[in-house]
Amino acid sequence: MLSCIASLRHAKWFQAKANGLQSCVIIIRVMRDLCQRIPAFSPLNNWAMELLVEKALSSSQQPLGPGEAFRRVLECISSGLLLEGGAGMCDPCEKGHSRCPR
Repeated sequence: MLSCIASLRHAKWFQAKANGLQSCVIIIRVMRDLCQRIPAFSPLNNWAMELLVEKALSSSQQPLGPGEAFRRVLECISSGLLLEGGAGMCDPCEKGHSRCPR
């Protein structure tokens, strides 16, 4: 039951934040494909990936095309954001700013 409620919060968040960003949905589809094809990306769950893509693209000063958006997401990953000792990401849908599960 709690996971269903969390999924609903995630869907509402996606509609409010990520759906309006240019190239966001395209990059999420590319990242899902990477997670399926490349074993190094497989630990990244869908919610963490959507959050990562949205944060990377929303922090840009201007709208990005798909190529620039994808590069920006890979730059965020290469900064060590997802490493065990890295900064991590906060889940905006949970109280207390809990870390997003990988």
